[in-house]
Amino acid sequence: FPTFYVAGTFLVAAFAVRLSRRTWLGLLMAVFLFFVPQITVEAGCAITGYADFPLSVFYLAAAGCLFCACEHDNDVFFRLYAACLALLPWIKRDGVVLWTVAAACGVFVILRTRKSPLSFFAFLPGIVIICGWRLYLTATHALPAVDFLPFNLETLRTHLNRALPLLSALVAEFCSLPTWSL
Repeated sequence: FPTFYVAGTFLVAAFAVRLSRRTWLGLLMAVFLFFVPQITVEAGCAITGYADFPLSVFYLAAAGCLFCACEHDNDVFFRLYAACLALLPWIKRDGVVLWTVAAACGVFVILRTRKSPLSFFAFLPGIVIICGWRLYLTATHALPAVDFLPFNLETLRTHLNRALPLLSALVAEFCSLPTWSL
């Protein structure tokens, strides 16, 4: 898992340089990662072996490649985005949520940059992985996970009242200096 930490650091630096066109800014962003205690030394950090950090690295790669794919005639980054997008639901069940968000952003980029309609095939591997996993769980009569509520609109509607307390907790966590530093 330190490999994912190094890869994430290089991705932050590379995307910052590419998007800002300033090398010093990319290096500065990469150096700042070393000063975030939550990433380096806390429980659940980059070196402990949880799947959350690799998931975040692939999500970072997908988002960064999608930003770079917004440039005209840059299909290489769009292909990299599609590859990283396909791996999100493969890594962890939570990756389906991130896949949905990244795919929606990809649809926006395809429509905005007027890419070929064939670009929509980029979503096919992720859809196959998501549906294949669900079919496998159904075929093996696996019990549904009790750790999480089902991911659907009804669950969202019935738990919308929790948005404000969750946002408050997020802001309090974000402002925690011992956890996240400056």
